Amino acid sequence: MLSTRIGYEVDLSKSRKDAYEVLSTIDGLSMLDTFDIGEVLVANPTRHDFLMGMPPIARPAYALRVLAEKRAGQVKRVKHKSLHYKATGYT
Repeated sequence: MLSTRIGYEVDLSKSRKDAYEVLSTIDGLSMLDTFDIGEVLVANPTRHDFLMGMPPIARPAYALRVLAEKRAGQVKRVKHKSLHYKATGYT
C-alpha cells in the first residue's frame, strides 16, 4: 500500500511540473500570472486535469479565464477535508 501511495505522489508531482511547463509556454503570462493560475490548478485537481486534457490551442484561453476568476475574487478558499481553492459555481 505504501508503494502505491508513493507512486501516486510521484505521478502527482510530475503532473504539477507538466502543468507549470504548459503555463510557461503561454505568451503574455508573467511569472506572477503563472503562479496564480498554478495555485488554482494545484488546489483543484479537476481544473488541472481539464487544462492538461484539452488541445494545446485551447489552453491559453482557459488559463486566462482561471487567472481572471482568481483576480476577480471568484476563486476562494473553502474548508473541506483539506483546504483548497474552489471556483464559485463549480463543483
